[in-house]
Amino acid sequence: MLALVALCMELFLEPNKPVTIEEFQMPRPKAGEVLIKTKACGVCHSDLHVIKGEIPFPSPCAIGHEITGEVVEHGKLSDRKTIE
Repeated sequence: MLALVALCMELFLEPNKPVTIEEFQMPRPKAGEVLIKTKACGVCHSDLHVIKGEIPFPSPCAIGHEITGEVVEHGKLSDRKTIE
């Protein structure tokens, strides 16, 4: 079982404003979800369009969707065989 710890992430709040570094509590996966320990995350050009306000996107949000990592925990109803 993982301990809940404070982590930091870059947070997009609104277009044409700098992203901020925010602290948050590590979430626990809900039913049908998995928790991924991110090893690396790229910011691609579509993220830059969001930051510039050229693509509408709900905020606040964490930018970066090109993630590689390791599944470290799964919620109820997650089939462990399909996530390994």
